[in-house]
Amino acid sequence: MSQQQPQPFMPGQVMAVPIAMPQPRQGNGLGVFAFFVALIGLFIPTGIVSLLGLVLGLVAIGRAPRGFATFAVILGLLGAAFWLVIVLAVAALALVGMIGAGAGMVGAFMLTQPEVVETTTDMVNIAIAVQDHAQRHDEMPDDLDSLELGVAALTDPWGSPYKFKLIDKEPGFDVVSSGADCEFDTDDDIRLSRLDRMWEHAFETFGEKMEMLGRKMENINQGQRWQSGCCGPWNYAETYEQAAERGYLIQLGDEETMQLIMSSMPDSDQKCDDD
Repeated sequence: MSQQQPQPFMPGQVMAVPIAMPQPRQGNGLGVFAFFVALIGLFIPTGIVSLLGLVLGLVAIGRAPRGFATFAVILGLLGAAFWLVIVLAVAALALVGMIGAGAGMVGAFMLTQPEVVETTTDMVNIAIAVQDHAQRHDEMPDDLDSLELGVAALTDPWGSPYKFKLIDKEPGFDVVSSGADCEFDTDDDIRLSRLDRMWEHAFETFGEKMEMLGRKMENINQGQRWQSGCCGPWNYAETYEQAAERGYLIQLGDEETMQLIMSSMPDSDQKCDDD
């Protein structure tokens, strides 16, 4: 077979030469958008924007090019983790504050209402001992002296012994304290069957005492601010009288402040007089 010879190029003849045209460069607009969203999310609290940038980055990372999408995922993870730690820390501090405030209120209540706490504790212990006696002997005790309890547990905060009564209603008995007046069958008697009344009154009294203490502490602060911003030591005698007329308290030290606080609390040493 004869090979085909290339034809010689003749002058004036146009020769077609193929030219490779550059292809348009593909972009990843979603990845760029996700990157900026994740970047902005680093500076916006709560981490929601960072989480949004993370989700957009994960969607955009399946497309080429993946550079901005990858950075969006990294920044989104960092931002979401950072703000999550911040939110958890704030929540933990708030929880600790609430627990502390609650503990403070409980402590203040126990300090201002010790008789309520002691009476409730005594009556609950007596009730448990009565139930235990009834289970072991198949009958109620005749009196509280039959129980294996000390004298302190059988004496109310005012120094009077508790009275034991059998009743028809459940649980079949009642425990009575004569109250602050040390006389039974009066309005201030405290009964195991109606401890809710004592606690309702205690909470009302506690609120009143805290309100009164708050007003007194406000007077202390007002008096101290008035003294420090108004007058010098040369006019102290005159200014003290003026402050007294206004009801302010001037120069209360630690001892006097404690006396003020303790004055709003009940006298725990008050006992009933022996007949």
